[in-house]
Amino acid sequence: MKFLLDENIPPSLAKLLQNEGYEARHVKTVGLGETLDMKIVEFAEQTGEIILTHDLDFGGLMALSGKIKPSIILFRFQPVTINDYIITLHQYLSLLKPDLESGAFVVIDDSNIRIRNLPFR
Repeated sequence: MKFLLDENIPPSLAKLLQNEGYEARHVKTVGLGETLDMKIVEFAEQTGEIILTHDLDFGGLMALSGKIKPSIILFRFQPVTINDYIITLHQYLSLLKPDLESGAFVVIDDSNIRIRNLPFR
């Protein structure tokens, strides 16, 4: 799996994910810092990356666009440390892999996970 981290995700998470064997980069490293969310969606769609974000706007964008890709993981909790992201992703990635590969919008909060297949209907 390949990940594209949105601006509101710490850039250092990309390195930790790489250490875990994933491809990961931050929007700033690909020249998409401070850009429109739709540009990030289009970029991730073209590159086959899964967007990691805290930004609620991505749900609306995906609903309006009718796109089946990219998959998006929306964190609805505020991790205390960078390792909280890794622990959470370890906990769910094997479960989520089939959905993320086919196109899904995933919301992870403090006590729950919700998976919606794309496109939204």
